[in-house]
Amino acid sequence: MFSVIYFIIPSLGTNPYSIRITPKGNCSNCCPIYEKEDIAFFLYTRANLKKPQRLWVNNVTSLYISNFQINKPTIIYVHGFTEQANGKGSTTIKNAYLKKGPYNVILVDWSPLSAFPWYAHAVLNTPVVGLYLAKFVRFIVFHGVPIKSIHIIGFSLGAEIAGFTGKDTTFGKLPRITGLDPAFPLYMFSGKKGHLASTDAEFVDVIHTDGGVFGFPVALGDVDFFPNGGFPVQPGCRINSLLQKDQFKRIISCSHDRAWQYYAESVLNEKGFPATRCANYERFLSGVCPFWIFNTRTNKNEVQYMGFAANPNLKGKFFLVTNNQEPFATNFRSSSKEGEKARIPLPLRSVLWCLSTKRGALGEESVVVPSRNCIMRLRAEDGGPRSWSLEGLACLAYRGALWLSHSCSVTRLVDAGGSCPKWTPCWPDVTSRPTWPRAGLVE
Repeated sequence: MFSVIYFIIPSLGTNPYSIRITPKGNCSNCCPIYEKEDIAFFLYTRANLKKPQRLWVNNVTSLYISNFQINKPTIIYVHGFTEQANGKGSTTIKNAYLKKGPYNVILVDWSPLSAFPWYAHAVLNTPVVGLYLAKFVRFIVFHGVPIKSIHIIGFSLGAEIAGFTGKDTTFGKLPRITGLDPAFPLYMFSGKKGHLASTDAEFVDVIHTDGGVFGFPVALGDVDFFPNGGFPVQPGCRINSLLQKDQFKRIISCSHDRAWQYYAESVLNEKGFPATRCANYERFLSGVCPFWIFNTRTNKNEVQYMGFAANPNLKGKFFLVTNNQEPFATNFRSSSKEGEKARIPLPLRSVLWCLSTKRGALGEESVVVPSRNCIMRLRAEDGGPRSWSLEGLACLAYRGALWLSHSCSVTRLVDAGGSCPKWTPCWPDVTSRPTWPRAGLVE
């Protein structure tokens, strides 16, 4: 009987990858599946940050002698194709949660069933793993873990497994499933019963980063987030950018991996990824979609966020932009004395103001408006020019993002003095400089 070969493949990065000479599965030429051995559950808590404790389905002793805390939230993370539970994606998610608080983090390792190069067999194995994970959830719930405290997160094929787990959880309803770029190949025509769907949990949120390639390009959940449009190439993943960072080996999976990278960052920066509900990416870029959503219960306009802090009451498709390198969150924390309030983006049409200043490089620099002490900052997306003339500023929405500092709590931006350059607005429905809404500060 062949065994799984684990080793690091330099050409694919620093993650340990699983390779098998013969696939495992329910087929005539496959090695048989032994669920108890092929699907493992590794527990991490703040009491054992680095050394996992293995939990076994229906083994009460393994649960009771572990550091599992029944009164704490439980995060279950499922990796993707060729990965392992000690891979970078799983480890990054685990470390983020345990840095944030006293969580029970369970990493599901199904690497013997998802080994390279047997992708089609791995796809066929996902319902098997999903059912076994549902048995595990049933086991811990029946021994005191509130089902409401369980959140399942899956990346790629792991997201599809999370969906099958939700479908097979018949003793209750999982409160939340987060799909990180759910796998698209061989799932595209399977229907809601064959892939992650909004009915698999009370709240299903999905992050799309490699749509149409490795990830689903269409909405699947209650709320779907499409950073940078949700399709490749994600910022920072272009060949020239990877070559500059000596990361050419990541070119295949770079956009796909962004899903777990964005989510992991959101755990520690809950309001780092503000998003706008819109019908499609083109309308989002045109600036016609409102940045805030009115909450009828609070009578307030509220900003919505991708990732950890996703609002379970949300429905629809949301779009946003990210930075091209860590930190990916554009809503970064201010280090100024003015407080720890995060900077938030204004609607894209807000670039249509009249500001007089010297032409030149605006790439990573700041332009100060003395009369209001506001700082405008342009972060250009990789692959594009790093300097812009003011005439080009209004048509920059598709390449970068404009931000206001925390101090810009004004109803209108004013000139710094002098004459304004002439340009044609990108958006024909806007013929004059708009009146700015008060900048909503994120507490």
